[in-house]
Amino acid sequence: MPHIVSVTEKIVSYTLIFEELFWRRYKQGAMPDKIFRDFGIDPKIVGMNRILGFVTVLRRLVSKGLPFTNGRERQPEKANVRAKPNAVIQEVTAEDMPDLVLNVPKPPRSAKTIVPSSLMPKYSTPLSYAYSASH
Repeated sequence: MPHIVSVTEKIVSYTLIFEELFWRRYKQGAMPDKIFRDFGIDPKIVGMNRILGFVTVLRRLVSKGLPFTNGRERQPEKANVRAKPNAVIQEVTAEDMPDLVLNVPKPPRSAKTIVPSSLMPKYSTPLSYAYSASH
């Protein structure tokens, strides 16, 4: 199919041109399954869940101001997430961050609460008997 870049068991990737044309027609009010059909992609084969997921992905990209991509190309925001292997990591000291609160003591461990037997409620019958008799 000319508008599909790749298909796996879980993912269908579309061409950049298809994404742009789909979005334009969708914004004009065309139904997603009709757009797929008009471009020669059978909505019954793709499935409505995948089609609606595709619309969701496009909406997310547009709302973040990100461009559509060809297939599964990486988005610009994700391209530089990891540090480069030879990057130098600089040590940060307290002088570099004067607003940082240092040496904050850990909160004390909570002590086990012991209730004196004099404060414990008195039952005339065992709880298990009272519970089973009422139910």
